[in-house]
Amino acid sequence: MREIFSQLPNEEVAYFGDTLRAPYGPRSVETIKAFTFQMCDFLVSLNVKAIVVACNTIDALCLGDIAQKYGLPTFGVIEPGCREAVRLAKGSVGLMATLASVNSGAHERMFRELGGAGGFHPCACPSLTPLVEDGQAGTEYALNEVRGYVSTLLDANIDTLILGCTHYPFLRPEVEAITGGNISIADPARGTAETLAQTLTSQDTLRKTSTAPQHKFYISGDRSKFDAVYKMISNNPPDVTVHPLGI
Repeated sequence: MREIFSQLPNEEVAYFGDTLRAPYGPRSVETIKAFTFQMCDFLVSLNVKAIVVACNTIDALCLGDIAQKYGLPTFGVIEPGCREAVRLAKGSVGLMATLASVNSGAHERMFRELGGAGGFHPCACPSLTPLVEDGQAGTEYALNEVRGYVSTLLDANIDTLILGCTHYPFLRPEVEAITGGNISIADPARGTAETLAQTLTSQDTLRKTSTAPQHKFYISGDRSKFDAVYKMISNNPPDVTVHPLGI
């Protein structure tokens, strides 16, 4: 969302955060798909022109199904992250992701499809998404949790790391402190927003009115989780509407 705001400042964004049921990573495939289509049904009811799946877990398990069901331009984060990793890597690549993403194998498959030839080392990081959701990025606790995961990957001699969860860029300072800045980091956000911008431009569907965009924010549960994350983007969290899907 932050990258979309930066690259497409005239576009209006409808955001849905499933704060009630996050994190998705430990859940079953069937449950993740059910929750995903509830969210997409709601967003499509708002007459959106494209869907950005800002979640590696959902991308890994549902991206093709979303595109097929709704017939809208649909953008994930796995391909942009892997494309950046292929560009940066000189040797082995590490992946920090949720358990569901790691178990799917989607990142490594995409990495190979895009020409990645070095070693690929995934690491499930189940404690990190709840940590960020609770506003603990930047704490000593966060540093210690990240160190446990990153150390395992450094033992595999990686030179490039994919941040394979949309929450993990908030922990980039911890990653850089632990690695001493000696590895390249692939953040999928910028590439995802670039692909969205290119598609809307080529399809001539960019918002053309010059009035200030009116963004819409929806969450499914406790607002404190939304605010804890949003304050890392801005000191002024927007108005949000609670919409408890499936409840």
